[in-house]
Amino acid sequence: MSDRVAIITGASQGIGQATAIRLAKDFSALVLVARNKANLAETAKAVEAAGAKTLVIDADALNLLATRMEDSRGDAWILTPHPGEAARLLGVTSEDIQRDR
Repeated sequence: MSDRVAIITGASQGIGQATAIRLAKDFSALVLVARNKANLAETAKAVEAAGAKTLVIDADALNLLATRMEDSRGDAWILTPHPGEAARLLGVTSEDIQRDR
């Protein structure tokens, strides 16, 4: 396991949850972002059981994380927002995101 940290958006269900649990094997800590707090708490338990530390934050914090990336001084950040959120952050349409998947 490395000392790297991954940020997973949509971590409360589906592919985001599965990704978080899988990455817990390779990353020392995961930042879990989602709107469904109850499901997100369950994801956090599974991630911690797999060996990674967690920081659980509200989905609105994605805006802060996106701006923080510019100040990361070369650190690697992994953001996996859903298509609507990615479109908003990138200033394009959801259709543009879907076309480029």
